[in-house]
Amino acid sequence: MPVTEGSEQKLFAITTQFSEQLNWSWDERQSAVLSEFSWEKKNDVVERLHHLFANEWHKKNAKHLPAEIKAELGNLSEITKKQLIFTTPATQDCPTLVALLWPWEHGSTYSLRIKTLAATYDPDTIDTQAPNALQKILSIFR
Repeated sequence: MPVTEGSEQKLFAITTQFSEQLNWSWDERQSAVLSEFSWEKKNDVVERLHHLFANEWHKKNAKHLPAEIKAELGNLSEITKKQLIFTTPATQDCPTLVALLWPWEHGSTYSLRIKTLAATYDPDTIDTQAPNALQKILSIFR
């Protein structure tokens, strides 16, 4: 989705939450704001993302990522170990927002991209928890 005035304001509001920690640039290829930072900042960045986004996706619950989001993200929705995706569904004033947190191969640097999507989803219809062993066993008998 092209960045509109409303989504531009939301992206700016999110990036200012990190202003004392992160520097931002525009990633033309992904149409996203981009920050690259050292591993020491990761825990604080993740904590802030939990407050700013409705849902967190990781390797264990990625299969529950809404199909609309998977389709629009394409290969970016294929989460590997230590990668995280945060999403917030669209509202009347703002499109769906997504944050992609990827560690670099060497592990000492992370990339955080935040972008808007055209697709949306209903957060009340998804289960972001990976089933535990008991739930898996019980599902056999249902």
